[in-house]
Amino acid sequence: VVLDYKTGAIPAMHKKLWDDAPLWHAMAAWAPGRENAALATLSARMQSIQLPFYVHLLAQHLTDNTSSFAPSGEPPSFLDAAFIDLGTAGQEIFLFSSEQRETIAPEAVSEQIPLLIDFLIHHISQTPVFFPHTGEHCRWCSVQKLCMILSHSKALQV
Repeated sequence: VVLDYKTGAIPAMHKKLWDDAPLWHAMAAWAPGRENAALATLSARMQSIQLPFYVHLLAQHLTDNTSSFAPSGEPPSFLDAAFIDLGTAGQEIFLFSSEQRETIAPEAVSEQIPLLIDFLIHHISQTPVFFPHTGEHCRWCSVQKLCMILSHSKALQV
């Protein structure tokens, strides 16, 4: 289990994310120039990719034959990550619920999380135009002056 200690807000993640077959199919089918709603849907369901990414890195490390943690090259049957909320006396918020650990987590770790990371890397590196979406995050965005959405909405207000 990978633990990430947080002093501020804990990013939310929709617990049904792993069961959302249309979303996973849309991510697998994405290609540059063929925009689909996968990125917007993913953003609504998962506010941070930290925990899935930590689990992916750990799984990669444990299946590497040079890993001293898994000499057989086989990953452990259980991989998970959690945020530890230091603002609420150490509440643990896991990537997978206790029910999901045995049912959903093995497939999520071996198939869905690699697909998620692959989708995001390909989307970032190959999309011809990135269309942002508005939200609370706009208040802290470092590229507000370049944003086509904010520029357009400000022009409409004038």
